[in-house]
Amino acid sequence: MPVSFKNIGINKAYTRPQLADIWGLGGPQAIARGVFTPANANIIILFVTHNKRDDSTPYDDHILGDVLYWEGEKGHANDSRIANVHVNSDEVHLFYRDHHRDAFIYKGLLTLIQFKEKEDKPSEFQFLINQYESSDEKELKESLIELYGSPLDTTRETTIDARVGQRHFRRQLMQKWQSCAVTGVGKKEVLLASHIKPWSKSSDGERLDAYNGLLLTPALDRLFDEGIVTFRQNRKIVLSNQLAPWEYQKLGIDAAMELRELPVRTNDYLEYHRDTIFKQTLSY
Repeated sequence: MPVSFKNIGINKAYTRPQLADIWGLGGPQAIARGVFTPANANIIILFVTHNKRDDSTPYDDHILGDVLYWEGEKGHANDSRIANVHVNSDEVHLFYRDHHRDAFIYKGLLTLIQFKEKEDKPSEFQFLINQYESSDEKELKESLIELYGSPLDTTRETTIDARVGQRHFRRQLMQKWQSCAVTGVGKKEVLLASHIKPWSKSSDGERLDAYNGLLLTPALDRLFDEGIVTFRQNRKIVLSNQLAPWEYQKLGIDAAMELRELPVRTNDYLEYHRDTIFKQTLSY
């Protein structure tokens, strides 16, 4: 019986015996390792545990935002295949659990962001966790192939171009906010995904973290990106003295504006924006 994900649900919990039964494997021993590659299939399945048993190899595997940080197998058996998934049209699926006693949660398809080959220790991989339709996954893969035009180099660090990451980031913000975080304008064609902590200053996880972003109309996006406006902890907008009142008026910006909501994690990023990006000393 071929391995299929038709009856596997995103964010649903499964034990190895349950999966073995679903896939007709005859027993969980077939999927006892961290990497399972079904025969005659373009499928790679990762079983990742964050908090492992005390007697297990101490791999540093974890999820931050929408990124999986995963150390490969000690023997490097599947490093090359996983590093070239985009070229070989392999699908990488993730089952993840926080503790070794828990059932695995199916997280969906992964897209490779970065690969660092190691010789004396497990290689390092980073993946986007894509909990959306396979057509979007295909689009990301095609974009990567278009950007690189050749297989990923397994002897050096390889990073997806910012355009691919930005597309994923925008998709996450559209799902989170639905419309402009300030005005409520919902015309997606005019909305921009604005990083709070700039891409150049962010870690890999922060760059793709939806909480590190605001969906904004063009004028607000540009002013926010340049540090000419920011937002207080009470969600109120703050206008820099870099522009005159009449200039803000011409841009459709006024001091009564505020964020429609402000998650705690987003405010943590805004604290950085207020302290580092905003071009006027704040007085509370």
